[in-house]
Amino acid sequence: MPSRRRRHIVILASIASLAGCGGGGAPSGGTGAKASATGEVDAPVLAIAEQLDPAAAELIRQLHGAATAAPENVEARLELAMAYHANAQIDAARRTYEQCAVLDPQQAKTWYLLARTQKDLARDEEALASIELAGDLPGSHPAAAARRGFWLLERGQFADARLAFDRALTLDAQYVNGRIGRARVDLQEGRIDDAVGTLESLRAAHPEDRHIAYLLGTAYRQARRLDEARPLLELGTGSNLSWGGLDPWTTEMEAFERGYKWEYQRAQDYINAQRPDLALPILQKLSDDHPDDVVVLIALSGVQSALRQFDAALAILKRAESIDPKHFAVQLNLGLVYQRLNQLDLALQHTDEAIRLNASLGRGHVQRGQILFMGRQFAEAEASLRRSIELDPGNAQAHLLLVLALDRQGKSQDSVDELRGMIERFPSQPDAYVLLAKIYRGMNRMELVQDIVRLADQRLPGNEQIRQLKQELGLP
Repeated sequence: MPSRRRRHIVILASIASLAGCGGGGAPSGGTGAKASATGEVDAPVLAIAEQLDPAAAELIRQLHGAATAAPENVEARLELAMAYHANAQIDAARRTYEQCAVLDPQQAKTWYLLARTQKDLARDEEALASIELAGDLPGSHPAAAARRGFWLLERGQFADARLAFDRALTLDAQYVNGRIGRARVDLQEGRIDDAVGTLESLRAAHPEDRHIAYLLGTAYRQARRLDEARPLLELGTGSNLSWGGLDPWTTEMEAFERGYKWEYQRAQDYINAQRPDLALPILQKLSDDHPDDVVVLIALSGVQSALRQFDAALAILKRAESIDPKHFAVQLNLGLVYQRLNQLDLALQHTDEAIRLNASLGRGHVQRGQILFMGRQFAEAEASLRRSIELDPGNAQAHLLLVLALDRQGKSQDSVDELRGMIERFPSQPDAYVLLAKIYRGMNRMELVQDIVRLADQRLPGNEQIRQLKQELGLP
């Protein structure tokens, strides 16, 4: 195997030789990375497609101007490359990344993002060479080695894939996608027990990740543990590997996106920050520009509901339903709005339809349990909530509502058992300690009340809910 330095030189020589087919940095077949005798590269690439969003085109013009004004500034040129990449100008991005690699061949991020564009353009051998170099350079991120591992898995090169995932885990022993990748290699090579152990650990740490659930179900199926496999396979079917938060270089690149997706993400960021008032005008404009986009309509209705504009939310969801009556989230959100309007029959009707469309997603069963609880149908609520927990054990809200449904039926011991399990599964969830202490107080078991409060104090020091509980119970 050639040394890293030699691979590095070979890749750069290939870039430079390919660049010889034209000048100006933007010929349709060249790379725009040609090095001159003085070590300079061609002028920054300028390529703006006719269909490009005007906001994206303006950003690219600004970044191109900055890169042109400072042709040796690799960071300015890298920002231009990322703007091309984020706005789907993939070949222009590739050529610009190559120029950056000539200017600064030691930057792992450049080689990694270059590899992503090469892969998108089906230049697979170049992509593998670039991403291998990215994983070996100083300052690399485990995402580079992990992505290379998944690409090698696609080609059936399991031994090489294992080495790539091992490299990712050398950089970060707890890197989730590195561990997932190694488990997938174990499954391919028949190391079922090793795969099960890794995936069970990942499932415990990330109970909300449906893809991990699916892989664990696959491992259980190969281990002939079919009863355990079925609910996990049902839950995870159709899920994809998540890179969110696990690939900072791609996240940095995507921040240069403009247009529809960028505006939608801005609105989501405001929603996540509990500022629906700031998300509302963005989503209203998007719905005007894209009147048949059901995803935008669902988000807009959610913001209107958060602002207690229930009639407006209902009108938007009815419009979405007319476009796609079989959309799970449309039916689920209709159920939620009717629930908030206290029209429980209609709420249950639409929630049942959502469950019919997607019975494997726990959210629908949780909402059904809430509606039945509001209608004082506690036994039926318990059944729905138990089903939701089977599908999504990590949903603390479902566990808490199940406790209340059990308590309303006089099943005090079942409530206690559920809460004790919650305290171990969700040790930072104050509601579980509060409810359990109150149930023990109702049973006149004050010594157990004090034990729970002490445990809560240890695990959640200074928590306001625990402080109020102690005040209510007259405890110091």
